[in-house]
Amino acid sequence: MPYDPKSPLTQILQTKSWPLEYKPQNLPRYNGSVDPCQFVMSYEAAVAAAGGDEYTTTKSFVIIARDIAQSWYNNLPLGSIDSLG
Repeated sequence: MPYDPKSPLTQILQTKSWPLEYKPQNLPRYNGSVDPCQFVMSYEAAVAAAGGDEYTTTKSFVIIARDIAQSWYNNLPLGSIDSLG
C-alpha cells in the first residue's frame, strides 16, 4: 500500500491492507450538517456491512467526507489520525 507523508493518516494506518471482501458501494456521505455521533453510528454499521473492519472505517472516511468535513480533514496535522474514535 502506498504511503503519503502529507496525509493526516498515520503510516501504519495508510499501509494497512484493505480487506479483500470490502465493497464500499453505499457508504453515507458526511458534510458536517448532521449530528456527528449519529452519523458515526450509521457509518460504522455501513462499513461493517460492506465487509470492513476498524482500520477500514478510519481509512474510508476520506472517501465519504464532503464540504466542511473534507476541509476539516484536509487541515488536520500530518500523521495525526490513527483511529476513528
